[in-house]
Amino acid sequence: MASLARVLADPDVAREVTALEATPGPRWRRLVLPAAAAAILLLTLGPLDLLRREPRDLHRAPTITNGSLPSVVAPQGPAAEVHELRWTPVEGADRYRVTVFDAEGRVVYEVEPVAAVAPLPDSVQLTPGRRYLWKVEARVGFDRWVASDLVAFSLVSRPRR
Repeated sequence: MASLARVLADPDVAREVTALEATPGPRWRRLVLPAAAAAILLLTLGPLDLLRREPRDLHRAPTITNGSLPSVVAPQGPAAEVHELRWTPVEGADRYRVTVFDAEGRVVYEVEPVAAVAPLPDSVQLTPGRRYLWKVEARVGFDRWVASDLVAFSLVSRPRR
């Protein structure tokens, strides 16, 4: 609307609109033609406004309240057993998203806890000797997430007695 107001305030456009309004003829021409002219100007001049903006004005960078990202604590590398997933908390985060993948990239487990720990339920069966990957994302604003690195772990097979 502001762009339309600026276009209609332009002296050349105002002169054309006045001339069209003074022209005898059907009433629709007095309404449609100025609107069409304004639309054409908006379509041609509107993109120029985008070209004048700085790149930082066009894209919002991720919001990180204190510059920190979540960092995986455990499990990492070979592990005797895995009962929970732990990571460093992120200041200002109101929720986390934890995802565990198998070696082929399929999601094995996903949960959205509010604390920096997620118990691994008994329903998630991890196979000894298989490689798994996991990451944690922290929500730091409306639809704004920051993520940890993807970290690998595996269960070490226990020797039989």
